[in-house]
Amino acid sequence: MRMTRNVLKTIVLLSLSSTTLPVLAFSGFSEEGNPHYGYVNADAGISFHDHQDNVDALKSRYKKEGLAGRVAAGYAFHKILSAEMGYGRYHTVNYRHTFLSQPTVRGHVKYQALDALVKATMPVGDVMGLYADAGVAYVGAKNHSSLRPVDKKFFAPEYGAGVLFNLSDNIQLQTGVKRIEGRHKVSNVNFVHAGLNVLLG
Repeated sequence: MRMTRNVLKTIVLLSLSSTTLPVLAFSGFSEEGNPHYGYVNADAGISFHDHQDNVDALKSRYKKEGLAGRVAAGYAFHKILSAEMGYGRYHTVNYRHTFLSQPTVRGHVKYQALDALVKATMPVGDVMGLYADAGVAYVGAKNHSSLRPVDKKFFAPEYGAGVLFNLSDNIQLQTGVKRIEGRHKVSNVNFVHAGLNVLLG
């Protein structure tokens, strides 16, 4: 959806611009926190796909939403900046295309991605923080079709934004949304998620 894309881009731009304001140290959102540390993250949620290949079919049906997950490891090298690498497995899109002059085509597309992101975080008080991240994803989209299977791999922009909450000195609740731009007639991936960050050191 064009509206979803514009809203996500607006959120990311506003979040990034807000990091130019004076901020507190990232770790624990307090002045005593160590700004240099590693972390691991696991998120689960729902992914949905807002663009599909234009198929010249009489009727097409898709199941575009479903469960998804992502794990990542990163390092904070500044009190507001960190970098991370992750792996995401997203909802499998099932489809059926009905044609006038040929048999019905059924299939599903499996999505996964390796990504590298830079994250900017702005603490809000001692227990909460806003973040935005952006980078690149290496996407694998495998189309298992009754007509012919197609396996596509490509690099694509990825960006997102969300909120962090401190649960303890080294555990954070992370919520947010991420988007991977589609390429080569492969749908965009939107991932609404919640999970935990574990700070290491």
